[in-house]
Amino acid sequence: MDGFFSNTHMEKINFTRREFLNFSWRMAVVAVFGAAASACSPTQSTTPTPKPTPYEIPTVDPLDISPYRDLARFYPTLESLQINGEAIRFGTAVPTTIYNFTRNRTVYPDSAKSIFDYFESLADSNRSIDYSFHFQMFDKTILQLIKRPVIERFFVLVPSDGPNLPTNFLSKPDAVTAVTLIIDKEPTKSKSYTFIKLNDILDSDQSKDPSDFRKFVTEVCQSTIFVKLHTEISEHIIGYQNLSQEIFCNSISYEIEDRYKNVPYDTHTKNLRNMGFAGFPVIVSSQKDYLSFPQLGDLIK
Repeated sequence: MDGFFSNTHMEKINFTRREFLNFSWRMAVVAVFGAAASACSPTQSTTPTPKPTPYEIPTVDPLDISPYRDLARFYPTLESLQINGEAIRFGTAVPTTIYNFTRNRTVYPDSAKSIFDYFESLADSNRSIDYSFHFQMFDKTILQLIKRPVIERFFVLVPSDGPNLPTNFLSKPDAVTAVTLIIDKEPTKSKSYTFIKLNDILDSDQSKDPSDFRKFVTEVCQSTIFVKLHTEISEHIIGYQNLSQEIFCNSISYEIEDRYKNVPYDTHTKNLRNMGFAGFPVIVSSQKDYLSFPQLGDLIK
C-alpha cells in the first residue's frame, strides 16, 4: 500500500452514528481496492489489486531540478512559493525537517522539538488504552499505540489561501487544512509528509489561535504513532480502525493544548467530557498522565 491520508480538521466532521456506519462501509471498500492506505497489513490476493489513478502517490519528476521536488510532487504549488528562512532540521530520533512557505508565520523550534520528542517517547512505550465506542455491539476495546517505522519526517507549512491539499475521496478537499501521508513502499523505511495550511495574515493574536497549535500536534501524532484497534468484531473494522487513529491523535492534541494553557486538571476533564469526535467520546487522560504532558511555550506565531 502506498500511503496514509489523515484529515485532522475536527470542527468540519459532524457524523451521526448512522452516517459513520456508512462511512465505515466505504472505508472497507477503499481497503479492498487499495484507494487509500493505513498502517494495517495488506489484503492477501491471488490477483493484483487495482489502484485507481486519482489516489496513486506521485513520483518525483526526473527533469525537475528544484530543491523541493520531493515535496512538490504532492503539492505542486510549492514550486511558486518562497521559503521563509532556512528549513529547520531536528536531530530527533526520527530525523525531521520543517519547511515554512508562509510569509508571516513563525515556528518556534524548541517547542516543536519538544512535541516530536514527546510523541517518539510515547510511541516507544507501547501503551494500551481502554476505550468504549458506546455501541452495544461494539463497546469495550483496546487501542494499542505502535511506533510507525518512519525513518524520515517532513513538515510543510503553506498559506491557507493556496490550492487544496492532497487527500482522498472520503474528505471534502476544501475542508482539509492538515494532512499526513505515510509513504511505505518499503515498509521498514517509511517516510512521512505532512502539509499544514496556516492563515498567513499577520495578526498579533495568531499565537493564541488554538487550531494551528492543535493541527501541528495532531499531525506529529499521526506521523509517529499507529493506533491499532484490538477487537473481535470484524464488521466495519476498517472504518473503526481509522476512526480510532483520529480519536486518539485529536484527543491528545486537545490535552496538550490545555496543558500549554495551564488549564487545571478538573477544568480540563470537564471540558473534554462535554466534547466528542464524530459522535464518539474523546479520550481523557488520568491526572498523572495529564501532568506529564510537555508544558510548551508558543509553537506557531
